[in-house]
Amino acid sequence: MAGDGRTTTALNLATALSVQEGVPVLFVDCDFRHSAASRYLGLKQTPGLSEVLRQEATLAGALVRVKEFPNLCILSPGEALYNPAELLSTAQWNSLTEVLRSEFRFVIIDGPPVGSVAEYELLQLTSDGVIVVVRQDRTNRRLCRRALAAVPEQMRLGVILNCVEEWSFWKTRS
Repeated sequence: MAGDGRTTTALNLATALSVQEGVPVLFVDCDFRHSAASRYLGLKQTPGLSEVLRQEATLAGALVRVKEFPNLCILSPGEALYNPAELLSTAQWNSLTEVLRSEFRFVIIDGPPVGSVAEYELLQLTSDGVIVVVRQDRTNRRLCRRALAAVPEQMRLGVILNCVEEWSFWKTRS
């Protein structure tokens, strides 16, 4: 769901992976409708993924290298002039994913909530796996179960639970 911390979690994961020496990491903001990563990081929205897929910009021209984390690059969503699902159902998207796989050890995609819009399915088709992010005090359990059921079992990498109240297995509440 919106507000569960998908973007923050994806950015933190990409940053953590990028601190390994010689491990190139790409964070791709694919939440075209509600992009937050570019805003959080103070990056320009364009050129981005949309422009690369429309062949109005090169990948090299759209990538932003993070100075503090030399192994980390970011690709913003760009300006979504078309339906995002149309952009992700093109041969250009499939070709681009192959290029990204060859140039980066890890490609972390921040997408829309599971099953919320058509582009989620298209992103899942080109991904190796999905991590579902939920928030203890916010995520609707029924929607969480539905989201987990929507991700094929072989693609489920795990669930990250955000904003968990401090507790441990051996403590009980008074």
